[in-house]
Amino acid sequence: MVSPVGTCRIHTPLRKGAARLPVKLSNARNYGFVHTSAEALQQLRFMFGQQSIPADVQTLVCRPGVSLDAYAKPHVAADLYIVELSSRKLLTVDGYPIQCNYMGRHFSDFFADRARSRKFWAMANIDMMAERRAWLEEEPVFKRLSPGDQNLLARILRRDQPDDEIERELREIAVLVGPERVVFVTHVDATTPDNVLIESRHRLIESVRASAQRIGVPCYDPTALMLEFGQVNALENGGLDLTHFTDAFAESLVSDWYRSFIAPRVFSKGIREDIGRATSRDVPVDDAHSIATAWEAGQLCTASKRVRAVLRASHGSADHRALLARMQWALGDYEGAIGLLDTERQDSGPNERLDLLLMRCHFELGQFEPARKLATAMLADEIETEELLRVSAVSATKLGDRHMALANWKRLFRVSQDGAEAATAVLDLLDASADREGAEEWAREVLIKLPSHDASFAWLWNRATGMNDHTGLMRLAEAPVSLSSAATLELARSAAARGFAVPAAMLSSAQRLSRSDDPEAVDWIARQAEQWLREGNAALHADGLPAAASRIQAGWLLDPMSDDAIRARRALERRMLLDARSAFVAGDHATVIALSNLALDTRTSFPYLDGLRGRTADALGDTHAALEHLRRAARAADAPVSIRMLLARVAVRAERYFEAIEALSQIAADPQADQTARDDAVSQITMLKGRSIRAARDMLARNEYEAAWALLDLVGEAGSVSTEIAPEKKRVIAALRARLRALDLSGNEERVAVAATILRLVPDDAVGLKAAASACMRLHRFADALPHWRALREQSEDVEQIDANIQKCLLWIDRAERHASASAHVAVAV
Repeated sequence: MVSPVGTCRIHTPLRKGAARLPVKLSNARNYGFVHTSAEALQQLRFMFGQQSIPADVQTLVCRPGVSLDAYAKPHVAADLYIVELSSRKLLTVDGYPIQCNYMGRHFSDFFADRARSRKFWAMANIDMMAERRAWLEEEPVFKRLSPGDQNLLARILRRDQPDDEIERELREIAVLVGPERVVFVTHVDATTPDNVLIESRHRLIESVRASAQRIGVPCYDPTALMLEFGQVNALENGGLDLTHFTDAFAESLVSDWYRSFIAPRVFSKGIREDIGRATSRDVPVDDAHSIATAWEAGQLCTASKRVRAVLRASHGSADHRALLARMQWALGDYEGAIGLLDTERQDSGPNERLDLLLMRCHFELGQFEPARKLATAMLADEIETEELLRVSAVSATKLGDRHMALANWKRLFRVSQDGAEAATAVLDLLDASADREGAEEWAREVLIKLPSHDASFAWLWNRATGMNDHTGLMRLAEAPVSLSSAATLELARSAAARGFAVPAAMLSSAQRLSRSDDPEAVDWIARQAEQWLREGNAALHADGLPAAASRIQAGWLLDPMSDDAIRARRALERRMLLDARSAFVAGDHATVIALSNLALDTRTSFPYLDGLRGRTADALGDTHAALEHLRRAARAADAPVSIRMLLARVAVRAERYFEAIEALSQIAADPQADQTARDDAVSQITMLKGRSIRAARDMLARNEYEAAWALLDLVGEAGSVSTEIAPEKKRVIAALRARLRALDLSGNEERVAVAATILRLVPDDAVGLKAAASACMRLHRFADALPHWRALREQSEDVEQIDANIQKCLLWIDRAERHASASAHVAVAV
């Protein structure tokens, strides 16, 4: 008996080997996959009945849906324990090691946001627990967790295990199971697409091997076999997936383990290979692969006869039985396939390939309970595909298991390219359970990835309409979404009917409803524009300024080229300017502010009114509002010098030196300004130089790299000599490069972001180009990596490695295009 303790990298090969070798697996009391030495030791202690795990912590230790209560049967000691050590990143709750993937799935909503995740893990140490808990209490996603899950999440800590701790735990494992009955297995030392070893993984492999040697127990490193096999053949996705083995490599791996570690124990016990198995291999058998090739070539009858003939003669292998089941499934004989697969499963135990086929058959027949069980079991073994997630989600939805349905629909949305079906399913489930906050957050998440998801936008729009949230509707109308004409028309009509003229018009304009091919939409635009202009003009004559502004602006937005709309808008502008100027002269600040707010709410604001509001805010000491409105007023091409000078003074008081120098530079370069004002502007820019450089350094200390660079650029353009600015710019680039060096190699998303910042500032920076290219390749974004490698090649002397990476990018881009083309042909055929 062999007992695996680790991940799919040892469980899967051993499962495959058990089907053809004299090996029996012992999985009693094995509650899930583990990665670290601490997790492996905890699992073995549990298996031997030497440790219990608190009920709440079990959620993050066991396979999803499994409780330790199910493991009442005692563990029978195995002849050999194959224990994998693949990580030193240890997560714990109250000192109990937990499994990172199970934890991530359990708290998938919380960790869906990268920024929130980074902040959580940055504070995942004992010294920052109180500070992190205070932050968590303010997080909406955390608040929606159950009290138990809130408490569980807040207790999670993370640290890297040092080498001496790992060796100490390996020694404990050896003592627990017996040094003669254990083999340690390391991770595979694979290279990233840009041909670089993962340094942290490489160091751990070296450490585990050295520790095993000192302890005096065998250690198996699969790297040598992988290199012999070829990484492209040994690892999934053509060698790009650095954590999962191909079936062929798993078979080769278990054969190597059998020869090295299992066979000596088998023969020492006098066990011989099953005679039936041995004899069956001496009889010539029609190869399953050959039959499958004939089937795929369209020789359906011939292939079916051949595989049945082999099985009728009782010489068939598991591959032959699987092939026949696949044929039955493809032909719609789901019941026949289920009968065959169930028999095979009873004889040989679970098998990923057969279980996948069995799940498909049950799902096609609408047998959702067995389909869900099979999908859930494979997902628990960390076999995650879009198909498994969808089957599990659909089945759970049909069976009324809301929790599982939500979890898997959300996961499917987050890992898939499109995800529209999953997005809608989640929204429907949340809406049906009246989880308004959850539905709102979900709709916003969906629209970031799928701006054309009508259902999510409609949910947010209808909720804002129902709550009379004018500001919310305005924000939504300006959101970067892409809706269908039908959806836009329906939402605009509903808002217009509730009196929200401007949001309805803004949405219609943003989605180009007037250019729709739908005659109904075009007709509604024409009729509604005419009605709003008529109502607006009437309100303006009746001194109803709020109604006039709303209706006239809405009518103009729907048809901005209409003479009637242009005339009405000019009349509205004159009236608002007259009222605002009179109020400002009279010192009536409240009226100026009210008129300005009305203009903002209806998007009818114009520079002169912004200038009045900016002066009013400055008089009231409201620097923030003064800056906001003076900035708008100063954007006008014909903005007066007085407005720009006031903006500069307010900006200096607020220590916003970029805006101050920008306004002063515009005055200095304005040929219409008098010479005194221009000279004064130049003088003030000179005086602000020192303060600006100090402000840029402060921005750099706050990691505001681009803001610091922009300020330095502006100071340089305004007349400072390069010897003053160049060293400061070097500080910015040096800080960004230091941040790159500090990043873990696995943090590729952040590496791309930092490199992109460098390249926005210095487009030909060699460090930024290489970092961006390498990180994009590791993220399998080969089309993004290619231009960076090419740009780097132009300035490099040693181009051999760069050329190799360019060729890799071209190869994978070509494969992706061919795969997309093939998928499109299949979709058309279906």
